[in-house]
Amino acid sequence: MSKVDELAVAAQQVWWGHLVSGVDKNGESPFKELKDLFDYEKAVDQVYKLEPKESDMNPDLVRIAKRMQTYHAQKGDE
Repeated sequence: MSKVDELAVAAQQVWWGHLVSGVDKNGESPFKELKDLFDYEKAVDQVYKLEPKESDMNPDLVRIAKRMQTYHAQKGDE
């Protein structure tokens, strides 16, 4: 969590610096909200999430695990 907090502070510093000097050719900031630069809630969720996303897992291991689940379901194991 301390790493997430450090990233949040760094993002806020960049945000405030960017608001003062960082604009595009139309005079607008590319970031409308601080959340566009750093999403604190998302970072905290990633620290505390209990289940990794299947898309982040090794596809071969996911396939093997699904086969094992099917095997145990057919066999009657729980």
